[in-house]
Amino acid sequence: MDAQTRLLRDIGLSYQTLQQLTAQNIVTCRDVLLMSSIDLMELLNMTYLQAEGLLDHVASHTAPSYVTALDLHSTLHDHSVRIYTGLPGLDTALRIGLPPGAITELVGPAGVGKSQFCYTLALQVALPRALGGLESTLMYIDTETKFSSQRLLEMASERLAAATDSGLIDAQQLTYEGLVEPVLNRVLVMRPTTVEHLQAQLQGLKLEVARRDMKLIILDSIAALLRTDHAGVESAAITARGELLGQQAAVLKSIAEAHRIPVVVTNQVTARPSGPTTHAFQQQQQQRPRPGDSSSSSGHVTAALGTKWAHAVNVRLILERFGDKRVVKVGCYLRWYECVT
Repeated sequence: MDAQTRLLRDIGLSYQTLQQLTAQNIVTCRDVLLMSSIDLMELLNMTYLQAEGLLDHVASHTAPSYVTALDLHSTLHDHSVRIYTGLPGLDTALRIGLPPGAITELVGPAGVGKSQFCYTLALQVALPRALGGLESTLMYIDTETKFSSQRLLEMASERLAAATDSGLIDAQQLTYEGLVEPVLNRVLVMRPTTVEHLQAQLQGLKLEVARRDMKLIILDSIAALLRTDHAGVESAAITARGELLGQQAAVLKSIAEAHRIPVVVTNQVTARPSGPTTHAFQQQQQQRPRPGDSSSSSGHVTAALGTKWAHAVNVRLILERFGDKRVVKVGCYLRWYECVT
């Protein structure tokens, strides 16, 4: 039970005071804390000092107590979920893989491999512990209705077959029912069709994450429904998008911080005028762009949803393709990590 919704009868109030409060339909700590001393004086016919004392007593039973920095560090360290990306260079740059209690954004143009990256992360959670997974559940929120269970099945089968070849598991155990099916059962998929539907599902996730002990939330993608349901460049549409985006970011951050799990969100790209704060997704170039290079085109493609969403993101991973290579760039560090596809 939330501290503020704690019942007044459980915090040691006198019988007389409790009776007075109950008679006025004031039964939780929240009910009292929403009132001023003057309100309590008039409602309960008590002195100012008595009203102040009542507020202090209720507050002392609801306000969180202090902790030392060492206790806080130990708690966060012991209860945080660590999920590695499978790319050694990237995991090194991120220090502990995907940061727990934070929002990590995957941004890049269509076809660069954002969803493929998400499938890999999903397997890192769903695979058995013997294969380096967490053997846990995760939620995959598919707003573009492009989630491919077939592709996930193929990737899981490939990982399990490789583990068999290396002797990590017995070949006789490599059956669909014995290994592949449990992995797929741990990947929970939601497909909201409107922004309002997504918002309702995110609210429901607050309880579902704890009930199912989820270790990861993937939202693929954050921009799709907003661009469909609230398109337009007029100020009203922009304001509505901003408010909805703020609500979604708040819920995602709340879940990540409360349960110390990573939240991964994919984002689309949009055309913007070139400038010092934009990032060019120059897929057709054979040479890598250098930091500080201001040459070339008059416009760039940058992450969608603007500055408000950018402030909600803790880590931005920029995905690009250069010929036969895909590059993941940690936005704030300007370092390059490559994987050949």
